Amino acid sequence: MRKFTFHIVVAALSSILVLMPLHAQVENQSRVPPSGAPYFNLDAISFMAADSSGARIDVYVQIPYENLRFVASDSSFVATYEITIDVLDNDDADVFEKSWDEEVKVGNFGETQSKQAYSLTRRSFSLVAGKYSMHVRVQDSETRKESLKKAKLTIADYSHEAFGLSDIMLLNRITKNGENNSIVPNISGNLDEMQNGFNLFFEVYNQTPADSVEFTYRVVDKKGRDLYSQKEIRPLNGKRTQIITQIDSANFPVGQYTLAVDARTVVDVHNSESVAIEKQRWFFARWRDFPATTSDIDLAIRQLRYIAKDAEYDSLTSASTLAEKQILFRRFWERRNPSQGSRHNLYMEEYYGRVQYANDHFSHYIDGWRTDMGMVYIVLGPPDNVDRHPFDYDSKPYEVWSYYDLNRSLVFVDDTGFGDYKLYTPIWDILQHLK
Repeated sequence: MRKFTFHIVVAALSSILVLMPLHAQVENQSRVPPSGAPYFNLDAISFMAADSSGARIDVYVQIPYENLRFVASDSSFVATYEITIDVLDNDDADVFEKSWDEEVKVGNFGETQSKQAYSLTRRSFSLVAGKYSMHVRVQDSETRKESLKKAKLTIADYSHEAFGLSDIMLLNRITKNGENNSIVPNISGNLDEMQNGFNLFFEVYNQTPADSVEFTYRVVDKKGRDLYSQKEIRPLNGKRTQIITQIDSANFPVGQYTLAVDARTVVDVHNSESVAIEKQRWFFARWRDFPATTSDIDLAIRQLRYIAKDAEYDSLTSASTLAEKQILFRRFWERRNPSQGSRHNLYMEEYYGRVQYANDHFSHYIDGWRTDMGMVYIVLGPPDNVDRHPFDYDSKPYEVWSYYDLNRSLVFVDDTGFGDYKLYTPIWDILQHLK
């Protein structure tokens, strides 16, 4: 049987918004890392442990070079960062914790600004079957700024399954090394630019009499519609079989998708009934400069209404083709990119991070970004102070948001008593200034 080795490489891959820091009073939360914090991608894949007693978890952290702070050192440039992994069980008790330092060294300053190169690291640990939450922090050693990502882990009971699948790994590429294959994982989950299809890696664990498996690979959109289906039969090689397969085409529109792998043992008339199992994972198709917190370009365009000029907004919303929307959307944000030429538009990430926060905290019968509180939060950021009055005897519930730098206090009143706070303070002048 051919062996597949995990080959981790550093390789080529691919107006005036009031930008107050997202750290203040409303709920003290943000989906967007603080300015200058090291943006990173995260993935975690579970496999049966080598002794079949539990599960091995492979955690991958990928940080683009342009998001690290390099310093000159002799004839090279060096960046260092610390990674901390905390795994908690359902009772929020610590079950695993590990911290370590990584160093990246390049030969010239130009490499430190590369939009394609990245640092990729992997750590493995063991867990028993169950559900967990994982917190991963990355701190740049030079700036001391850090980013946090959280993930849910569901670990299968591999040791007690007669037939099972590992988690699914997306691949960037495969290289041959004699009889072995080296695989480079896709950590970001973005498959938009892989126009010739993409590859998957997973393992099959079998203790049934079957000697082969029929696989069905399906891609489903957010509305549950099947966009792609492909079948194949593969032979089994003992109790553990490693599978690499290709999804023929990656021409999916911008959006988030579910990839499902349905596996069913192939049996003859003398064997017992077929055994079936399904594993799923997400992936998305997104242009590299598309906001990380959204996957629907039509919605992302509508959410620009607070800062887009009337002519810009009309052009964006009236565009009839995906290609035209893509061009106009990119032009809109290129004009507002504080770091021209940078792959990550911090202005755009900040804006859509606030949109996400508004949806998380101000939604009721409409999305949070469409509410008055959501609109104010998106354009002004978190207030410096919030004065809440939910139960005053002689008034309806109201809140006062104060913005010290603007010398403004904004009043929201809940006329209905159902949490539908309406803005009573005019901010027409601020909205006009933003455009």
